[in-house]
Amino acid sequence: MEGIVSESLVSAAPIVEPRLGATVYGDGSVLKLSGALLATAAVPSKRRELIELLFLLLDLARVNVQQRLGAITLRFLKGGFDRAELLDALAAGMRRRVVTEHSFPNQHLLSRHEFRNRFEVHRAGEKLTLWRINPSGSKRLTLVHVLLQHDKVRASVMDALLSLVGITTVISGRQREIEIALQPNRLSKWALLEVIESALAEALPLGRRTKTNFKLRPALIRANLVLAPIADYVFPPLGWASAAVITTLGAGHLGPAVARWKQKRTGLDLLYACICFCTLSTFTFLPSALMYALLQFWPKQSQKIRQENEANFLARLRRLPRKVLVDQAGKLAEVNRQDLKPGDVVILKKGDVAPGDGTIISGEATLHEGILTGSSSSATKTEGGYIYATTEIIEGDIQVRIGTGETLANRLTELYTAAFARPDDDSHALRLAEMLVTPIILAGVAALGRGGLHMTKAVMRPDFLCGPSVVEEFGDLWVVLHAAERGIVVLDTGVLDPIFRADYWIFDDTVTWQLAEANEDLLRSFKSAGREIVFLSDGGSKQI
Repeated sequence: MEGIVSESLVSAAPIVEPRLGATVYGDGSVLKLSGALLATAAVPSKRRELIELLFLLLDLARVNVQQRLGAITLRFLKGGFDRAELLDALAAGMRRRVVTEHSFPNQHLLSRHEFRNRFEVHRAGEKLTLWRINPSGSKRLTLVHVLLQHDKVRASVMDALLSLVGITTVISGRQREIEIALQPNRLSKWALLEVIESALAEALPLGRRTKTNFKLRPALIRANLVLAPIADYVFPPLGWASAAVITTLGAGHLGPAVARWKQKRTGLDLLYACICFCTLSTFTFLPSALMYALLQFWPKQSQKIRQENEANFLARLRRLPRKVLVDQAGKLAEVNRQDLKPGDVVILKKGDVAPGDGTIISGEATLHEGILTGSSSSATKTEGGYIYATTEIIEGDIQVRIGTGETLANRLTELYTAAFARPDDDSHALRLAEMLVTPIILAGVAALGRGGLHMTKAVMRPDFLCGPSVVEEFGDLWVVLHAAERGIVVLDTGVLDPIFRADYWIFDDTVTWQLAEANEDLLRSFKSAGREIVFLSDGGSKQI
């Protein structure tokens, strides 16, 4: 066995008998090989040959290679093998001539620095892949890949996943993981793998290591969080290092605090400066270290959650089928959605999603288009009716002639993207925090007489800003999404206040309103408030 491996994998081995250890684990489904010979065989220039030789074993499911340690772990689809059987099968595979038999998308990644010392290859049908797909029940999957540690690569892959019909939610999990929720029997594992391999290939330039600007404040906050518990509980002399960090963090607030004090005003900068003084005076650092860490953590976490929710929402407007059934002169043909042309006739059945806007030329179907129209109930459409891209067929069969021009879903995506990207220059949470500074400082002064600096420091804590900030962040998002479910595009939540304080309201009564009673109630409420209602149909205005 050892001679075979040496002859097959190492072209210029020294004249020394190589040693190759082999251990079988569990129920005989795991074989671990180790030895200096394997470290040589797993160098980047020989990895493809090594992988192909190993996967000649038909029952092999996964290979984990640790090149620096010279260790390879083989996991088989089924157990029941003993050590002799596995080694015999491996030896037989090694005797075969190395011929590339498996398709291996993105195999060039094995030469990247992320795979320098360790990599894992999985069998995916007739192909090999660096992706690991772990099922979590019938409706959830966890996708694992080393390159997902790059934020831009992760974002690109998540964007590709969100466009797939059958995927309902995509969540960023651990550093190298993405969790997805999907509808049963709507998307095969192999189709999913094809999409994420393509998305990864397109995103690879984004994953290159780039120089990042060093930010002093976050680094100091992390250092403070590490030093503080050691200085307080283990090695007190280290407190001088924590004191230096706290002084550096507080120094940035001193200038703005003095400037506002000269204007006879207080603010968060003054509160930070006071906390810095109390911390240095008491020489206890852990409470302030936690405070600084939380003030940095929660805004980042809320922004991350908001961005993921925005992406999942926008994905509802971009979920289109990869392939569609087209009627070509009486013959049915399956074509890629990108190859559709205006005027093509598409066959849609139960569970299908419309690939574009178009007109129904035959058939009848019940469908759901609430994200586009605002209707909370399903709609039934027949010949002559109009159907929008991303609409899902609930019941029935129809033939749709694809139209020309931009789809409604694309237009709404642009509007929502613009709304989500618009910066918020007016933070209610920040204003609230600024208003509370003076009462907090007064409470701290009062606490000084009762319990000294320690009680003062406990009172003067600006982490009360975290809660309002998180509520504000998700409150605005909720308004936009809640309105979207009703077919209303809110480009800026800041316009809602002046809208509800407006003196004039314009209603388009040239179209049929779906919820007549609700709209009558709305009009009556405006009447009671003395609002003037302008109707488009008569070009004038009338009081109700």
